[in-house]
Amino acid sequence: FGIDSTVVYPPVETDKFKPMEKDKLILTVGRFSSSSQFKRHDLLIEAFKELIKSGAKGWRMVIVGKVEDSQSLKIISDLRSQIKGLPVAIKTNLGHERLRLLYARTAIYWHAAGYGSDLNENPERAEHFGISTVEAMASGAVPLSFSAGGQLEIIKNGENGFLWNNPHELISLTKKIIDDDKLREKISISAIRRSENFSQEIFCQKITSLFK
Repeated sequence: FGIDSTVVYPPVETDKFKPMEKDKLILTVGRFSSSSQFKRHDLLIEAFKELIKSGAKGWRMVIVGKVEDSQSLKIISDLRSQIKGLPVAIKTNLGHERLRLLYARTAIYWHAAGYGSDLNENPERAEHFGISTVEAMASGAVPLSFSAGGQLEIIKNGENGFLWNNPHELISLTKKIIDDDKLREKISISAIRRSENFSQEIFCQKITSLFK
């Protein structure tokens, strides 16, 4: 916008998220609301269905979200119809402790906000920053996010996570991670380190430096 500015990212309580032994679990966290970002849970369910068909045995998916408005229940109902017969669970309004435990056991984190939207026309439909992505990374989950919005400033592609442009890439990259334990462990460690850049301590340091 031609403005001389400094970007300070929102603080994330990264110290409260710790990795545990990982399950064959893919997690996505996002609000169930027509008025919030376009999280595209529907697309992720279809991608997971294709992943299972391709031979990803024993893997399951959990979708966590907040019920936010009158449209939420309709959205959730449609998603529940979509997941019938799949090892997919939808959990609403989870408490912090249960969510942290879920993050801790998650091997792979998916994010799809903004996919399919004209982001030049409606940039607000992409993820603005991505606190849930940072929380997942702090928990040692490998993030795979649609390549748009604030996610581009969190994930360094191929180093501490992966960015994808279409569902085919998402599925292909996920299979790559599933089939390569050493790669998954390497990216997981890098993701934890990257998440520390968005801690409350770093946030306070940057805010303080602006007023010196």
